[in-house]
Amino acid sequence: PETGFLEPEALDRAAGFDLIHPDRKKLKCHLCDDAGDRVCGGKIQCTHGRCQKAFHPTCGMAHGLTMQITDEGNIGYCAAHAPGAPAKARAQGRRRKSKA
Repeated sequence: PETGFLEPEALDRAAGFDLIHPDRKKLKCHLCDDAGDRVCGGKIQCTHGRCQKAFHPTCGMAHGLTMQITDEGNIGYCAAHAPGAPAKARAQGRRRKSKA
């Protein structure tokens, strides 16, 4: 929520990195390895309820995850919670969460 684009229509000139809360920097991307954390930058969390999955926006785009920039903030969903996700993916997301 702290970061955004100065030119959202062009997805150009990202800003706000100095406003990222230190706890958000500790999140781990579930789509790439730790080396990617240094390269890919900040992470977002799935917008669905209490889902804890975090990912870099660039990793999310590479994996076809649903993300939007809105006036209310940035919205992103993991594969299990994406609008229109197959019921099997949603069920797998619930099972993994219950094991944690």
